[in-house]
Amino acid sequence: MLNSYLTRGIVLLGNDPVFGTSGGITHTAVVINNRFCTVASNVVIEPLVTDVMEQGSLTCPFPDPALAIANAVILSWPDYAIGWTLESAPDPQGPWTPLHVAPSIQDGQYVYAVKTAGQESFFRLR
Repeated sequence: MLNSYLTRGIVLLGNDPVFGTSGGITHTAVVINNRFCTVASNVVIEPLVTDVMEQGSLTCPFPDPALAIANAVILSWPDYAIGWTLESAPDPQGPWTPLHVAPSIQDGQYVYAVKTAGQESFFRLR
């Protein structure tokens, strides 16, 4: 196994038995999104270390991912169609409002991802 010889994942120095405080003392550290499989201790916090926050660290076995489906619609049209404005309305009769979002260009298409938030919306190019 890769790195199976490690006994500790991350060590936040405070009063380390080898270095003492000469390496500095960790203060207000944020440990984010680390993944550990073969270490005995994921994060070791030495004495004198203060204000440590750990977010999103996982230990093997990692949980299965959850698929999230957003309330959104993807709108696209050819990128050669310059000068058109994308508009939306709650009803086909209007009132129509321009969408003030910058499009991305993917594979020769202007592409907009628009959140719908569960509301019925109508779209047009003008």
